[in-house]
Amino acid sequence: MERTPHPDVAFVHWALGDPWPDTTFDLIVLSEVCYYLDPSALPRVVDEATAHLTTDGVLVAAHWRHPVSDYPMTGDEVHETLSQQQALTRTARYEDLDLLLETFVPVGTTPESVATCEGLLD
Repeated sequence: MERTPHPDVAFVHWALGDPWPDTTFDLIVLSEVCYYLDPSALPRVVDEATAHLTTDGVLVAAHWRHPVSDYPMTGDEVHETLSQQQALTRTARYEDLDLLLETFVPVGTTPESVATCEGLLD
């Protein structure tokens, strides 16, 4: 069964090395990709992602934590770099032995809970 997307939702998929679209997004997901980058390239990628977030946008990052010989970085190293970016504020973090998942918003944004954003709380 094919579903028609909501008119207010657009999915964009492209490679990190490709030029960014000339638009901003309210959600950018970097999942299982950043540890493939050379460590010196990651800050630039994060800067580009941050520049393409709306002022109320969210960046989600999720990465495997174990070392892999083909990966220049571990997930922990990726997330350490993310946490050092001055343009982002971490709003949530989940970690277990295998996975690290974090959410970030642009600095200056007042983080609110999902329940507050959805009008479920005063």
